[in-house]
Amino acid sequence: MIVPVRRLVGALSLAGLFAAAPAQAGHYPMYASWDQPDGPGSDLTLSYSFSNLLDGGLRDAAGVALPASLLRSAFEQALSDYAAVLPIHFVELADSGPLPETGEYDPTGLADIRVGLVADISDANAYAYFPFSAASGLAGDIVFNAGRFGAGWTPLWFYAVAQHELGHSLGMGHYDSGDATVAASSQFSVYEGPVFALDGEMVVALQGVYGGGRGSVTPLSAVPEPQAWASVLGGLCLVAALARRAAHPVRYRETADA
Repeated sequence: MIVPVRRLVGALSLAGLFAAAPAQAGHYPMYASWDQPDGPGSDLTLSYSFSNLLDGGLRDAAGVALPASLLRSAFEQALSDYAAVLPIHFVELADSGPLPETGEYDPTGLADIRVGLVADISDANAYAYFPFSAASGLAGDIVFNAGRFGAGWTPLWFYAVAQHELGHSLGMGHYDSGDATVAASSQFSVYEGPVFALDGEMVVALQGVYGGGRGSVTPLSAVPEPQAWASVLGGLCLVAALARRAAHPVRYRETADA
């Protein structure tokens, strides 16, 4: 059974989740992974596609739709963050599958990671499905909350949330501080991952499963970098540099109170 990250607590016992994770303090547990033909460290190709993400449903606070070219560029940057440290090659396919939240489906001929949106998600900006089974169409899929609690979307927020959810699509859970009391109350409501730069603990967790290496991102066609996203990327470079110099990584929430 494939369950979205935001519903894990209702689907599995807390004890079962901790049993599946490494018994160490302060780490990102890996709950599932995509199969690599030649084992960890070998090249892995994962396809991705946009279902209804680019249809104008993600809007800013003024109600203006974020341009499709901007969303593509931001999502491809998030993919590139993972391809920079993992031997995973992300290849875009044209989408022809069902819309998000319409149930399980046959993945044959469809992208591994399909990205879409729904009008409203009650408790998160987005959610993703762990890759528990190659027989599930839902495995790896990402669904964004178009309404975003009335706050609207910005290019920066979209990129940050996309990067976060891609971690889940690769099988990585939320940060586990090792404190069982804290974990019981907030393990699955608070994202303890970085803003922009993948921190060392995330890389260790992912490379522990997939191995180290470099991958790539191949879109269907070159996407012109919009002026707005070029400015955002300039800011990201500065933030990433500051984050690397900080004693602790900058973290953010993915939930409604972000």
